Amino acid sequence: MSVEDDLYTTLTGAAGVAALVGSKVYPGVIPQNTALPAVVYTMFYGGRVATLAGDTGGRNPQFQVDSWATTYEGAKALNEAVHTALAGAVAFKSTPLGDRDDADPDEKLYRVIAEFSIW
Repeated sequence: MSVEDDLYTTLTGAAGVAALVGSKVYPGVIPQNTALPAVVYTMFYGGRVATLAGDTGGRNPQFQVDSWATTYEGAKALNEAVHTALAGAVAFKSTPLGDRDDADPDEKLYRVIAEFSIW
């Protein structure tokens, strides 16, 4: 199983995330005509672990996890559920790297962008 598979399984299996989005957790982009809220995850750094002796075969990828909603409060609540899910993950350990808010004022959509280092 890949890190991406473990991340998907963790997010969709978390009660707090599922209560807000059901199974609407997607790699890369939200499919067209999908109702919000939803979660999107993207790996932005592959993170192969190396020492002076060479590649260890381990990985420490970093992911961006976007919590999308039609309200600011909804995006914030979903982001908290994502943090709780990843803190309790069994298949990996994660370290939060930071969060930031974003919005699309024309579409009246909100998201919280969270970045995680996953081991």
